[in-house]
Amino acid sequence: MADEKTHPPAYTASSGGYAPPAGYVPPATRVSSPPLSPKPAYTGTTTYEVQEDGFFDGLRVLIPIMPLWLAIILAFINVVLPGIGTILAGLSVCCCSNVGDSGTTKVASVCANFWVGLAQLILSAILIGWLWSIFWGFLFITQSQTAPRVTTTTVITRQPH
Repeated sequence: MADEKTHPPAYTASSGGYAPPAGYVPPATRVSSPPLSPKPAYTGTTTYEVQEDGFFDGLRVLIPIMPLWLAIILAFINVVLPGIGTILAGLSVCCCSNVGDSGTTKVASVCANFWVGLAQLILSAILIGWLWSIFWGFLFITQSQTAPRVTTTTVITRQPH
């Protein structure tokens, strides 16, 4: 213990203690920062390339991505029985369709298409629902044709240890 250097406490004018010895420099004030986390073994970058068609992009979030044959059948059902094809399209996400990259859950897609289909069915009495249903069927087909154009590219870069 005799080998250890001891320093007197830092002098401040308000402490009323002794003045520091001549030439004494107090230790620098340290600002602690959180410890650095180790760098990951790799860093990844994901790039989404989506071709947008314009006006109807907001509606495409609600429409499930389905095989073309199913889209054609449901579009035909929407022409003959307004709203029924839309309700069936919503139910198709449970077995043979998906919601795509919209971030929508399957339950939300089923609910949204059910309520849209019900509105189409009710409004078909005054022709608006029938026209809306035909338009929705058109969107089924275009969505199923344009869905493969969405591509995902993942770039992984390895860093040396």
